[in-house]
Amino acid sequence: MKSFFSLHEIALPSQLVACRFGHTSLWSIFVDPFGILEALSLKLNTSLCPFYGRWGLPLGPPRRKAVTVAFGEPVVCPSVPRPARDATDQQRAEYDAIVAEQHKKMLASFKGAFDNHKVAAGEKCSELQFV
Repeated sequence: MKSFFSLHEIALPSQLVACRFGHTSLWSIFVDPFGILEALSLKLNTSLCPFYGRWGLPLGPPRRKAVTVAFGEPVVCPSVPRPARDATDQQRAEYDAIVAEQHKKMLASFKGAFDNHKVAAGEKCSELQFV
């Protein structure tokens, strides 16, 4: 996510935050009780996670469930150019501090949008965690 703000210098001046509720009810994940998919995922160095939707079709159409989109406060990002390769450590530290600050603002906006709209979306007991 921090690289998202690093790329912001060529993007939009503000970012609109949106939380979506209900996507986990659209599809179901196939659980492999024998661990074959886990072994294959490790061997291929990727995550194999097959899912199925309506009528039990693999990778099929989603179930007909309501999906709610909630918008948070927009995060206004200053236009700060990336430091050049020959920049001093202080210039890099200042740039990194600005990126970290914008990252905190974006996460706070996500949390605010989630907390403000979770009851209306039927997720009153849910808690948003950033890992």
